[in-house]
Amino acid sequence: METDLLIPSYANAYQDPITGWIFTEYTDQVFEYETGFRMGASIFINSPCIPNMCYGVAATTQQDMELDVVISKISRSMWRIKTLIDESERKRPVPARGPELEIDYEKDYLSLLTEEDRRMEVIARVKNCKGEYLSMDRSELSQPVKFPKDVRRCKYEMSSDCWQHTYPGFDIVFTNKQYEAKGIYIVREGIEASIEKVPLESCGIGSTSIVKDDAELIIRGLEIEVKPDRREIHVDEGTEITITLNETDPDGSKYPVKGREIEFFASGLVNGKITPQGPYTTDNKGEVTLTCRAGDNDSRIDMTARFQPPGYPDKAEDHSSIKVNPAKYEATLFLKKKVIKRTVSHKERHQSDGTCTTDEKDDLKISEEKEASVYVTLKSLGSIDMFAFNQRWETYQVTSTQLSKFDLYYNERDCLYHNSTGADCAGGGIEQITTRNKTLTDRQLLSPAKGSTLIVAFDKESDNRLHYFFFLNSLSKNDLTSFSISSALSCSFLSTDSVPNRRLKKPLMPLSRKGSHSRNE
Repeated sequence: METDLLIPSYANAYQDPITGWIFTEYTDQVFEYETGFRMGASIFINSPCIPNMCYGVAATTQQDMELDVVISKISRSMWRIKTLIDESERKRPVPARGPELEIDYEKDYLSLLTEEDRRMEVIARVKNCKGEYLSMDRSELSQPVKFPKDVRRCKYEMSSDCWQHTYPGFDIVFTNKQYEAKGIYIVREGIEASIEKVPLESCGIGSTSIVKDDAELIIRGLEIEVKPDRREIHVDEGTEITITLNETDPDGSKYPVKGREIEFFASGLVNGKITPQGPYTTDNKGEVTLTCRAGDNDSRIDMTARFQPPGYPDKAEDHSSIKVNPAKYEATLFLKKKVIKRTVSHKERHQSDGTCTTDEKDDLKISEEKEASVYVTLKSLGSIDMFAFNQRWETYQVTSTQLSKFDLYYNERDCLYHNSTGADCAGGGIEQITTRNKTLTDRQLLSPAKGSTLIVAFDKESDNRLHYFFFLNSLSKNDLTSFSISSALSCSFLSTDSVPNRRLKKPLMPLSRKGSHSRNE
């Protein structure tokens, strides 16, 4: 036994016969062996955290010749186990008991447009089993959160707001006084939209206390599209080219990018022309509109549009082409219409019965734009004089019909607010914002009116076009000759605008241009 004992010896005194001296001899006592007991107990906090956060809470050692006495002494010194642990965790709250990991973000999404837009701060907070957020105000380490350094499209950067330890492949970031552990992720490559998952970890008390959760970084991609109204035109004809620059969400939603300069290149133009000349900057709809007119030496026009964010390695790019055919028609008809609709609605309701007050607000905004154009080629069937009207009627048969453009932009935003207060009603409120976007999925012309007949009426004196009639069924020459005044008056009357004449053997220029008429359908 580890103790100091004073054990008296046996004394034996005698006198030396020769010298007469008296001597005293001491001999050890003889004892019987008896078993004694020594026992220790301790409370130790075990944790899988990096760096090591294990520590001791309490320890004691007791000994006696009787085992039950030793156990009793240990029990008396450790009977307040819960109090000892609670007091220890109050003084040293990390690592957490029963940790829960919460993740927040500096902004809703990452954009590729600027360097600042490509950076996002990821914020982690850790709660214990009591729902308390954890930090340390003293020099000890606070709650650790593990941030990986490399995620597929993103790279990691330290935040200056938190203290951290660096390890190969990850950083351990400690929560600050605002209970936040922060890491910065920067998009470094790729042009498509995606959701990047960042696996975060924290730890607590106990070998199985590691908690994991994924931060989801929404990265908006970039998409550029070159779309001519018509992919085939004839010599001396023109068509519009629309270049659209959008940001795209992983769910497929698109958002126009305005005020950005794009690059545009065209090859294959010999004596044709594209106007206007650059530089090209997107408008509020993220669009740039150009006009291409084919020359008689052009056969194919290839186009490329490109946008590269400043300081970014990848770019959005799209290609398209226009085929130029020889003029094999005698007239053309171009029908175009654009409809813009704006809806704004505000509803507000206040109700009170003395003990319960309810407030409601509903703000609805709808923006819708539709634009479509149809290109029709015509073959001449001849002409007849309508003496009763002093007119000449020229007849054309539809040889082809092409839906050259069909676009839809639809955005709806509904903001709903509801709040109830009072002693006799369930307190609290709700604020809900709903956004809806619609896109086209089918841009095909369902029923091309091939073989239909178009009659254009010209004034015989001024040679100006007065109006035109359209028949869904084909008319023969005999039908046209026998066409009477009464039947003419019963036809579908489409227009009475006076416009310059377009004679046979010359293409009818698009009727939507200045000085001519367009049928809006």
